[in-house]
Amino acid sequence: MSQDLVLSKVEHGSVERIVRFDDPRPGTYWRVKKKVVAKKERQCNAYDLDKGLVLLLRSVVLAEGEPHTYVLAPHPSWPEDEQGTQEFHADVFHKYFEPEPNGAKVREAELKDLGERMAETQRLLMQPPPDAVPVALLAHDPVQQVGVPGQALATPDLINQIQLHVARVESNAKALAEWTGQHSATLSEQATELAKFHTERAQVSLALAQAQQEGVQGALRTVENLKIYCGEGISITQLRDGEPAERGERLHVYQELLSFDEETLIHLDQGGADHTHVDELAEVLRDEALVSRMLPAPLSMVLVRFRAGYKEFIKTTDPSMAAQMATAKYNAEMTAESRRARLLLRDGGRLYLLESEDVFDGLTQLMPNSASLTGMLAKTDYLGREVGVLSREDMEYAEAWQKQMGALDRFAKVLVCLWGLRDTKGLLADSAIPLFSNWLDPAFQDAFMTLVDQSSMLGVQRPLYANWRDTHNAYLAPGATVAVLRRKCMRQEFIPGAYATQPRYDQYQRKSVYDKFYKVQPDTPEVMFARVQRDRRGCYVEVPLVYDGHRDVQREARKGKLYLHGGALQHTLVVDRVRASDLTYYLQSRQARVDYAEYIELFQAARTWVRDRDTIEGPYRDQLQAAVVAAQIPHDIDALQDAITDALAVARTARRDQAIPTPGTPAFRSYFKAALDVLHALLAGSADRVAAIEAWSGQNDRLPLRLVLSGKDAWGLYCVPTADEHDSRLGSAVHATYLSVSFGSGGLQVLASDRRLLMANAGEQVVHDWDWSEERAVPWEVEWHGVDRARKHRVQLGAKGWLWDGPRRHENQSWFERMPYAAGVQALDLCKSQSAWFESELSLDELTAQAIHWMNTQSKKTVSRLSLRVAIGTVLMKGKPRVLTATTDAIFYVCANGNHEQREALRGAIEGIYSNPASHLEAIKAPEVRWRVRSLDLIDAHLARSHVHFGTATNASFCEHDKDYIKDPGASVEQNRKREVEVTSLTPLGARLVPWLATRTRAAA
Repeated sequence: MSQDLVLSKVEHGSVERIVRFDDPRPGTYWRVKKKVVAKKERQCNAYDLDKGLVLLLRSVVLAEGEPHTYVLAPHPSWPEDEQGTQEFHADVFHKYFEPEPNGAKVREAELKDLGERMAETQRLLMQPPPDAVPVALLAHDPVQQVGVPGQALATPDLINQIQLHVARVESNAKALAEWTGQHSATLSEQATELAKFHTERAQVSLALAQAQQEGVQGALRTVENLKIYCGEGISITQLRDGEPAERGERLHVYQELLSFDEETLIHLDQGGADHTHVDELAEVLRDEALVSRMLPAPLSMVLVRFRAGYKEFIKTTDPSMAAQMATAKYNAEMTAESRRARLLLRDGGRLYLLESEDVFDGLTQLMPNSASLTGMLAKTDYLGREVGVLSREDMEYAEAWQKQMGALDRFAKVLVCLWGLRDTKGLLADSAIPLFSNWLDPAFQDAFMTLVDQSSMLGVQRPLYANWRDTHNAYLAPGATVAVLRRKCMRQEFIPGAYATQPRYDQYQRKSVYDKFYKVQPDTPEVMFARVQRDRRGCYVEVPLVYDGHRDVQREARKGKLYLHGGALQHTLVVDRVRASDLTYYLQSRQARVDYAEYIELFQAARTWVRDRDTIEGPYRDQLQAAVVAAQIPHDIDALQDAITDALAVARTARRDQAIPTPGTPAFRSYFKAALDVLHALLAGSADRVAAIEAWSGQNDRLPLRLVLSGKDAWGLYCVPTADEHDSRLGSAVHATYLSVSFGSGGLQVLASDRRLLMANAGEQVVHDWDWSEERAVPWEVEWHGVDRARKHRVQLGAKGWLWDGPRRHENQSWFERMPYAAGVQALDLCKSQSAWFESELSLDELTAQAIHWMNTQSKKTVSRLSLRVAIGTVLMKGKPRVLTATTDAIFYVCANGNHEQREALRGAIEGIYSNPASHLEAIKAPEVRWRVRSLDLIDAHLARSHVHFGTATNASFCEHDKDYIKDPGASVEQNRKREVEVTSLTPLGARLVPWLATRTRAAA
């Protein structure tokens, strides 16, 4: 066949059609006909190639049955670091390459040249180096003349001859070593190159056999599919028997992967279901409602697994490494078996579980959908972000297409499996699916199968259960009613009153644990409903406890405080505004049941409570609805019911006892009016009020956050605090300014308030949230490599972004949740009061007495000295406010600044306490008073405000060497970027005691 290109004119305007009779085949040689500059050619992955170079075509990658990428082998003469393959797209291959029919002869000529070069290298290796000293000059060794009888031992001329001879021998040996090493290395490189030539020759034979190998692989795949068709390696377990589906039912294929541990919720006390619970599974699946939820269609199938996550099947108390590793390996293998995919098939009342490692392993859904197939062809940038869809012109298209075909092949095996079970095992015998039909035929699938893609089904789009839960938990505040799954919250960090105050070390668990002394009273329901209270530690509910410690100790029952923060909020739900229909959705949703085990128990109890609440409040709901109808307020019936729920929640939580007053009483009229006002605000809208607030904000340069209506018929406005309303020593504003507003006939009235609140109040209803944003530079902590630091991103602020609600509260807010704003400022002002006391009211006599009393109360084995501590300033550590203190040894301070009587009193105390007082007495003769700088948490500073000159600080300390970690007011933003400590104020006393700290202070106190 001709190796040339045949051109022929085709009557299509001016377009020429190129017909090629020399399609590139693996094992043929091709010559570069045009220099390749790789960086200028998008459709290649190759090095720069010179014109005239001959390369071997190693393989051809197909896409959609046509050549897509040609893979060329590297030239044998290239170095080791350039032995990668050269890939060219089919569209540009003929642009750069032309066939070389004499490629084998070209390689033989190159091989012959290599052989000649190797022979020359061997010849040179056997010769002496050209710069070596002639051998004749080395024939006479003058050393032999030393010590000849009858002559002098040595002469100056003889010594010179010996030195010259030694230098020549050394030079000759060095030249010979370099010569031998150089040509040995050259010969080694040439031998490696020779091996590459022979390897390429072998690749020619392998490439020619590639077509035969592909044919063999195709035959093997056919054999594998035939084995699957015959049922080899497939096991069938009938979980339930019953009447088959009606003959006309279509086979519904659900594109999901369900987990029995999440669906059935059996053996929760043992970690959930696993593959060893087949018998219990069959018993549970007798529940028709459960089966209908998993497989709604009478004739249907879905992928299942026994578990979605890891399970600890066995535990060991043996602390040895061998026992721990054996246990971990066993649990991992058992978990892997439980997570293996199976097929659950429903035929009316019959249920079958099909297992096959060759067919179902690795599948995450049954049958492909457009989303999954398109995802395989996604084009990504260097950061992994999707930037489009691959086309045939892209170099990565062939690999993505083969991946797509591999996925389709996996799905085809499932159909072949069912095809064989229908023909050979009688499965689905009562269905309308005929015997010996081709299940892979699209016409068959259109006639008898229905593909159900849950991701694209129409219906109510609900948020994830965790997001929905957090939305309601944003109303966590004193007065709210919560449902708490107490079993999940019985931990020392949430209910410390039930555990020991100090931990002990458990050698088996290899960690510190707290002993549990109290347990919940036996008659307490698993899901508790209680009203939230607050103390300085945070929000909590009371839990009845009974003593469960030492049997010989009798203690009365008590109320334990279960604090609702962190992980406890994952098992808590504020139920005041919850609708029963929402809970029903999450309890019955196919999509939400992925996390079913996490919330089902809590939501089931909450739904019962909500339904009882709605039943009790039914008459009042009817009255509110009638009032809305009578007022002719436009409304949607569903929106009205939701608004009524919110209105009653606001009115209820605003009452101290949360009880509905007796109808007809003044209290009931006030309660009903509050609910009606909230309902009217929700339905009628507050556009006029919002406009008035925005106009007032523009005139007064304020940023509004949220407009609320309380259950006591009071309007409130949360705003971003101004500079006058926020002490900069507290860092960023973790609070909002609350203003009382009224909308009367005289217009908008705004009354200032001293309240600084977080925007979460159970007795308030949100009427309007302002949502504004601003552009900020990308933080250096989250920068991607190579991203321009000047790049901006938009930060969503406003009511939703100003404060993080629920379990995601910023750690800087912890101080505000535990103490009022005024107490925080008072704690920061501790530096002013204590510094003033230290300079004017410090009594050395009292300090001496305190130091002696402190030593006398300590153990004789380990004597601790009294620390003199005084607050000298404030600091922000990672944005969190703290109080700076200066601490020193009280005895040293008295000895350095006191009188003779005070020093003698301390000397006598030291002699009476220390068994070897000599060194201590020597130290106090001329003591060096060193002040250590430490920081106190805002809470600790507030609690210790009356303890001025005794006690110790246990928090982080600073010294002069830590200057590089403290922000410098005179440095640039770039220099201070990674410094996380900022000194916000320092008293004159602090500047005198710690002079170096004054250079790092933002402002003097």
